[in-house]
Amino acid sequence: MLLELVVLLVGIVSVLGNGCSDVCEPTDTCCPGPNQSEANCCPFENGVCCEDGIHCCPEGSFCDLDMRMCGTLAYPQVMRKRTGDIKDGEEITIDSSTRQREKRDSILQSYMNEIPLIDLLLVHCGLNQFCPYFNTCCRMKEDNISLCCPNPGGVCCSDEEHCCKRGEECDSQGVLCLSDIDGVGTMVRRADNLRYHYEKRGVDFVVP
Repeated sequence: MLLELVVLLVGIVSVLGNGCSDVCEPTDTCCPGPNQSEANCCPFENGVCCEDGIHCCPEGSFCDLDMRMCGTLAYPQVMRKRTGDIKDGEEITIDSSTRQREKRDSILQSYMNEIPLIDLLLVHCGLNQFCPYFNTCCRMKEDNISLCCPNPGGVCCSDEEHCCKRGEECDSQGVLCLSDIDGVGTMVRRADNLRYHYEKRGVDFVVP
C-alpha cells in the first residue's frame, strides 16, 4: 500500500512538472479546467487561472468573475477564454488551488491598498458609490442609488434595470437595444443588466 502511494505521488509530481507542450503554445499557461481531470491553455505567459476553469488573466492581475474583467494596478483588461482542453491522463502543469488563491488574494490586497490609483480607475457616481472601470453610472429616480451599466458611455433605460451601449437606444420596455445600420435597417439586441455599485469602506471597495 505504501509503495502504491509513493508511485502515485511520483506520478502526480511528474504530470505537474512536464507541462502542456503537446497542446499549448510555449508561451501559454496550463490551467485546471472546470473538472479536476481536465486542463486548458491560457494565452498569457505566467497567466492567472480563474476559478471558473474557463477564463484567465495576465500575470500580475486578478480575476473579477462578476465583471468578467482582469483587475490590475495599471489598467483593466477583458478576461481571455482558454483553449485546448486536456483530458485525464494527459500532461498538465498547474499551481495548486491554495497557492493560486494566496497569489490572487495578495494581488487583490495590494491593488485595494492603492487608493489614489483606484479612485482614478473607478467611476465615481456620488454619495460614496462607485462603478467598475469602463462602466456608466445609472441613477435611480426615486432613491439615491446608482447602478452600474457594463458599458462606457452607456445609455440607461427607463425601466431602471437595463442599459444599452453608446449610440444605441432602449426600446419602450427597456429590454432591447436598437441601433441604426447605415440607414438601411435597425439592429436589435438584448439590453444589458444593471449591476449594483461598490461602496468605499476604509481601504476596501465592497458591494453593500
